[in-house]
Amino acid sequence: MIHNLYPNFYKDVQFLKSQKLLTPGRLPWFFKALLDPSLYICINYRIAHALVKFKLLFLSKLFWFFNYIFFHVDVDPRCELAGGCMFVHPIGIVVGAHVKSKGYLKLYQGVTLGGSFDTVREIDGEQVMQPIIDEYVMVGPGAKILGPLKISSYSIVGANCVISKEPLSIGLILSV
Repeated sequence: MIHNLYPNFYKDVQFLKSQKLLTPGRLPWFFKALLDPSLYICINYRIAHALVKFKLLFLSKLFWFFNYIFFHVDVDPRCELAGGCMFVHPIGIVVGAHVKSKGYLKLYQGVTLGGSFDTVREIDGEQVMQPIIDEYVMVGPGAKILGPLKISSYSIVGANCVISKEPLSIGLILSV
């Protein structure tokens, strides 16, 4: 429960650092990271998620509400985002309650990850209602990933595409 809070947040910061080192500018990566809303969204999500695990739902909703009001990001505290999550231009991002990521996930503005009308499917031996996203996935601006499906590792979901069926392979996914 709480023991996952620090390692996941550490991975978030390391991923943010690796991305900030790639961007030009005079400021050191630490100051760029402090000015990035992705850092604060991750902090709020990690705390809210830990509070959900302790069944402190009212407190977790306060952290969710902070993200929703200040950053216009709706990341449900019940979803399971692994460490290494980054929100690029985080306006209008929606992540549903049963979404799972397995590592390094980069979400751009307007992304929706969620279910589609209580459809249930079995993936890897478990009942799934919303997307499962493997490691090293980038979801482009405005993309919608809906329903019980799995996005493979090292995939790039193109801008404004709608995915409601499971893609066949890894790589660039434009629409399914």
